[in-house]
Amino acid sequence: MFLKYLEKKVNLNLPDFANETDTMAELEYYLIESSIANDNRILNYGNHLNDKNSAAEICAENRRSNSYELKTYGIEIVKKNKSAIESENIINLTTSKKEAVKMLDMLANNCVTPITLHNVIDDYIGI
Repeated sequence: MFLKYLEKKVNLNLPDFANETDTMAELEYYLIESSIANDNRILNYGNHLNDKNSAAEICAENRRSNSYELKTYGIEIVKKNKSAIESENIINLTTSKKEAVKMLDMLANNCVTPITLHNVIDDYIGI
């Protein structure tokens, strides 16, 4: 399950060189929160080819036994203008909400758009 929280909005005045006018665009920066079961059987599911339990069965078992879930955080950027809407997201980026909000602030302060999100995050985390 994913939850999305709007963290920041930035309005841009972009030059439209073709029409020699300016166009307005709005950037929205969302924090995406998701939960994954904190169960090594799920994390290592691909390594247990002989395990009879599927990942879905393990999640259902955890819900019945009130096992806790691990929260992960990601980012989505949405760019809106009068002619189009673009969006891009990265889920399960970090388990630290504080780090995810720090990344969102950096992205919003630098007006990062959806098309460059992956490249900027790759540079930020050093991949």
